[in-house]
Amino acid sequence: MVGRYRIYVLLCLAALLVWANTRAPGTSEVVGPTERSASLVSAGTGRQQSHGQDVFPAGQPRALLEPAERDPFATLVPKPDVAALQLPIPPAPQIAVTQRPAPPPLDMRFTGRMTAPDGTQIVFVAFGDMNLSITAGQTLPNGYRVDAIGERLVELSYPPLSTTARLDLPESPKYEIR
Repeated sequence: MVGRYRIYVLLCLAALLVWANTRAPGTSEVVGPTERSASLVSAGTGRQQSHGQDVFPAGQPRALLEPAERDPFATLVPKPDVAALQLPIPPAPQIAVTQRPAPPPLDMRFTGRMTAPDGTQIVFVAFGDMNLSITAGQTLPNGYRVDAIGERLVELSYPPLSTTARLDLPESPKYEIR
């Protein structure tokens, strides 16, 4: 519906332009009778015309319309640049993004500790669904190796990536012996 109104407005504007171009430039004439006077005066010249005469007499030639250079209702598409089409475009360089692999998550929870009769420290941890007792030098199921067990932490290393991690331990409870 909106398209019909646009076409109607464009046709009206085109008709107005055609009518304006057929008139001689620099002159404007009154086309109908007026109540004030019995004669019409051209604005560009001092000539007078009577009411009975037509503005465009039958003998006066009208300017012919020139054919349009393009369809006014067609969309304009820019012409492609021939020089740009002939140049080869080099391929974009391939950038290899290498991320350093991350070690597996250290999802262990401290559950307890014990000192063995020979003096070695044993730490009990919950690892997923199983409970483990870990000692220094042991390799865990997730690939971590236990390097050392201290009073407040367990030092771990992941040998495939040469990374280290630690598991913090709570302070040992103090018992009173009597």
